Amino acid sequence: MTSYLIVSVACLFVAFWAEQRNSRFFMFVSASMLGFFSGFRGPSVGIDTAKYYYFYEEILNGNPVFGVEDSFVRFCEVLQFFSPEPALLVFVMSFLTNLLIVFRLWTFRKTCSFVLMVAVFLAGYYPESMNIMRQFFAIALIFSGSYFLERNKPLFFIPFLLIAISMHTSAIVGIIILFMYLWSVGDEHKLVKRFVIVFLIFPTFYIGSSKIMEAYEIYSAYFETVKQNFGFMLMYKLLLTMIIF
Repeated sequence: MTSYLIVSVACLFVAFWAEQRNSRFFMFVSASMLGFFSGFRGPSVGIDTAKYYYFYEEILNGNPVFGVEDSFVRFCEVLQFFSPEPALLVFVMSFLTNLLIVFRLWTFRKTCSFVLMVAVFLAGYYPESMNIMRQFFAIALIFSGSYFLERNKPLFFIPFLLIAISMHTSAIVGIIILFMYLWSVGDEHKLVKRFVIVFLIFPTFYIGSSKIMEAYEIYSAYFETVKQNFGFMLMYKLLLTMIIF
């Protein structure tokens, strides 16, 4: 806990300098601090870190692994060209996750305090990135890729979306973001883009039906199971939300 607090304070201090000087270098330093701290964690830190150590070692030994996408297995095989140590997988995914998220927060600095956004990320989401590593990597890809939708460059968003889906099937919901963008974009080609989106909906769902059904079978239980329990984190997040407002 002490090391986490020290890194958090140091990160916020560097983020403050980045905002004051409008410096991408200090922004990168603040993101790197979070990436290194998270990436160099041991297998006992986080809910599923030990599981990824196990996956990496099994793939290295040529054994089949279950519960992960084939593309994730290929990703691990590529990393194993550089090192057989599972720590490399944790470091690469953790570092990229934090870099992508902080970079996207940086693009909002003209409409919101960069320091405040980093503080909210540290308080509410950064610890979770060490617990659900693959999911957070997919979230970071879609979140950072949304920058190109904001710049009216949807073709640049698609690679981020595809890589996210290949890392974790649940990222398929990112397709909705793309469809919403195409439907709501306001320019002289609005009607044409709406026609294109309607035209693409059917082949997209047809081609991706297997992935959609796979995702439904995996995640439907989360929506069917109701647990009437209220923990500390819920109250903490409500309090944090009120403070932000």
